[in-house]
Amino acid sequence: MIGCAQFAVCLANDDSRELGISDNARPGHQIIHAYCDLPAEPTLGLGVLDVHTDFVEPPELVQAWILYAANVFGGPERLQIMPDCGLRTGSWRPLPQAHQHGRRGYGSPAPHWSL
Repeated sequence: MIGCAQFAVCLANDDSRELGISDNARPGHQIIHAYCDLPAEPTLGLGVLDVHTDFVEPPELVQAWILYAANVFGGPERLQIMPDCGLRTGSWRPLPQAHQHGRRGYGSPAPHWSL
């Protein structure tokens, strides 16, 4: 993990569907703490869709996941928001509303938005 430039994770399937950006509200996202302080300062490819269910994530929930990750990583600059971790098995669903919510919610330049 020393020279890795990016970690791609999709934690939507492990996390709560409740809103909130505290550690208690985001139990499925705790693993990202392990990536934020690595020497190479990798970016986090954050997958925001649960590809294992037919649940459609509301924009406010995706916003909470993005804001939580931005807070853990010290800002949005080291985030790359993606539909999932890259191991897609289902259909692709873009979330432009969630991206807009994420941009407004953090109040900083938008991270690298991948659709």
